[in-house]
Amino acid sequence: MLRFFCAWDDRANEGGALVRYTLNYYLSDGTIEVLESTGIHNRGRDPFPKMLARSMLPSGGGFAVGPPGGGANGAGGYVTVDDLRVGGVVGVYGRDLTVYDVDEFTRGYFVKEKGRTLAEMAPRAVDDGARARKVAPVPPHDGIGSEEDSLRNCVSLVPRRPPKDVINFEKNDGRTLTFTAAHPPGPGTLSVDVDRRFVITYYLVDGTVSVYEPPMKNSGHVGGKFLERTFEPVKKPGSKTTAYGARDFYVGNTLVINSFAFTLLATDAATEKELKALGLA
Repeated sequence: MLRFFCAWDDRANEGGALVRYTLNYYLSDGTIEVLESTGIHNRGRDPFPKMLARSMLPSGGGFAVGPPGGGANGAGGYVTVDDLRVGGVVGVYGRDLTVYDVDEFTRGYFVKEKGRTLAEMAPRAVDDGARARKVAPVPPHDGIGSEEDSLRNCVSLVPRRPPKDVINFEKNDGRTLTFTAAHPPGPGTLSVDVDRRFVITYYLVDGTVSVYEPPMKNSGHVGGKFLERTFEPVKKPGSKTTAYGARDFYVGNTLVINSFAFTLLATDAATEKELKALGLA
């Protein structure tokens, strides 16, 4: 059996596509069968795996077979092995199939038995009409949830939760850096805010930050959560990608979190121990 790989281009018609077939030629009796190839090329089409059952194929590609005993198409005969070649066209009842490749056995058969060259039997390129898929720009983060969660809604119809770094979670879950902080005096700070005190906590497991303001009597401020734990690491001023890391948390440094400046004043023994373990102290 000789095996030919063919393609039928129906893209000129509305809703048409490039359909690939496998044409099998049986040397024992000269019959031909045409099977629709399976795979990604024919997705979305009804499954008709057999385009032509094994039979003699009339030459010329027409529909009229002619009277019994009169030959195909009246006198045109049938497709023979000599009519098949890579780059040639085979007419199958109104469809012109272009042969673009053969299997290794068929290639060797034509080279040894029919005297064709390897160049004549080399595969031909098929224009499948593929174009580079345009990648839509990622819309800016709307501030709701984390950027990674929002991105999942842009790349998938059914978004899934972003995967977690299990090793990092096991290593750093529950570990924090805690500092006492205050608004630094300056043009951007009101005089009534200079005496306010805050507790800033940095979570090593994911780089998020929370800010708590302890209640102070007669301060005019209720106190409580100044900034609830963020969904994602806090970005540095003027940067959309670089976030604050553990090395940015040390006594004396000033951080800008949600447009508020905080100077780190002091820390506790547990945080000093964590900083030493991280090699930052």
